[in-house]
Amino acid sequence: MAVALAECCISGQLGAEIRLQKSDFLCLTAGYRQRNRFAERRLDEALFGETASNIVVSVKPECRGEWEAYLKGKLDNRWQELGKVTSDRANLQISMLSGDDNSDDRLLIDVTISNIQERWATAIERRLTKI
Repeated sequence: MAVALAECCISGQLGAEIRLQKSDFLCLTAGYRQRNRFAERRLDEALFGETASNIVVSVKPECRGEWEAYLKGKLDNRWQELGKVTSDRANLQISMLSGDDNSDDRLLIDVTISNIQERWATAIERRLTKI
């Protein structure tokens, strides 16, 4: 999820404020059909692991109601809002809400878009010069 969000920020040259709830880090266990249980994912796995059938979409504020109505009609409650797009001088910030009432906000990632872009653009070059 974090990589997909970073790529969105790079392509649009905009920041994002993402506020995840602890429940966003739940996943079904391998034997969920038999036990119908949930297991908590590790934080690094949830942020940087591969997950099938997930997409990230940015919607203009004035189109939000129409988009959410469409999602509810097609997906029922199998979607979630992650946060909001911010200005071109902003960072990618990902925080996790915790506590029983989601009142505690723990900042997990706070990085400038220029830093993300530089590291992304020079990743192969940096790797090859260290061999």
